[in-house]
Amino acid sequence: MLAGMMGLCMLVMRLFPDTPTARHLHHHLAERPVAWFSRLDRRHLLLALITIGALLLAGEVIGMLGSADLMLAWTWDLTVYCDALAMTVVLGGAARVQPLLALARSKVIAWRATGTRARRSLIVRAKSLRSDNVDSDEDHPGLYLLAA
Repeated sequence: MLAGMMGLCMLVMRLFPDTPTARHLHHHLAERPVAWFSRLDRRHLLLALITIGALLLAGEVIGMLGSADLMLAWTWDLTVYCDALAMTVVLGGAARVQPLLALARSKVIAWRATGTRARRSLIVRAKSLRSDNVDSDEDHPGLYLLAA
């Protein structure tokens, strides 16, 4: 029933956006919740999402934990755990990226330190090392004739 009512409200807001009813519904069902969520901190937003999920499964969770107070305490513990896990993943990723950034920074500094002549000679040398025959993957084509 609730899903049907929410679907009807979304249909009214989508098909008749200029009516006072649609503006009222949009204000109370979209603008106010978004403004409330934008004022929340990361951990409070995570707590709200986990609590909403637990309330959707309220019969099973309350039956498993014994009371609504224990369910809210459990959601807070789960929020702290998820927040600590996310921070651990972020710090672990930053620790892996830091040496890569230092290596890239040193390569850029070395590249900028070389003069234009050195770069030109590297380009000329790289062009002279290229083979005209790109289909051949042998270092010395025709060496097999000498071996025979």
